[in-house]
Amino acid sequence: MFIACNIGEFMYMCMAMICVVTAETMFYRSGDILVETVRSGSTEQCYVYGHSDIIERILEEETSSPVIPITREEILSIINSCTTDIIAPLKFSTTKRYKRQLIYPGTKWCGAGNISSNYSDLGEHAETDSCCREHDYCPDYILPFNTKHGLTNYGLISKSHCDCDNTFYNCLKATTEKAGSEVGYLFFNILEMQCFTVIDAETCLKKGWWFTCNKRGRAKRARFSSNKRF
Repeated sequence: MFIACNIGEFMYMCMAMICVVTAETMFYRSGDILVETVRSGSTEQCYVYGHSDIIERILEEETSSPVIPITREEILSIINSCTTDIIAPLKFSTTKRYKRQLIYPGTKWCGAGNISSNYSDLGEHAETDSCCREHDYCPDYILPFNTKHGLTNYGLISKSHCDCDNTFYNCLKATTEKAGSEVGYLFFNILEMQCFTVIDAETCLKKGWWFTCNKRGRAKRARFSSNKRF
């Protein structure tokens, strides 16, 4: 029979005579959306992930915690009922290596990947979310463990052209929402995300023996840079 079980403010149905949850950490999954709930005494925190590669890595490592498949409507209900201060876990946690891939509560685009159903689908913090959506559509970026412009991104998150990060910075500064300030603080101050620039510079086009250059000319060169603090 179905028994209703309390997880925070969310009621889910489980196939059992008695629903017993002994694990401290549980996962709820619907497609490319994963919610992690962590219970400690009478308090519970939840974390939302919206990137399939990250989700697979998490589940490969967290084999001892149950994963409950649910519908999209159910997982969105959990997300809407979650209340958590994610700044402290991001800043101080040493065990949660994937916390930097979180989707910020109340948004659908702020984090690695997104949990939106379409381009027009924004979260509760629509101003902030629209800034994140614009940043997600940056035309020049380097995917994790990919090389572009002669640069390799060894991180777990895509790195964007500095023009896109500057636009993102200004957009978040212009929002009237507290979420805009917190997302900016997380992205630029805590995660200290790098960006890259591409310039047209004189360089060696054909190398010779013993560090000599047989042909010089102008070519595109790129480098990573640190963003300014928020």
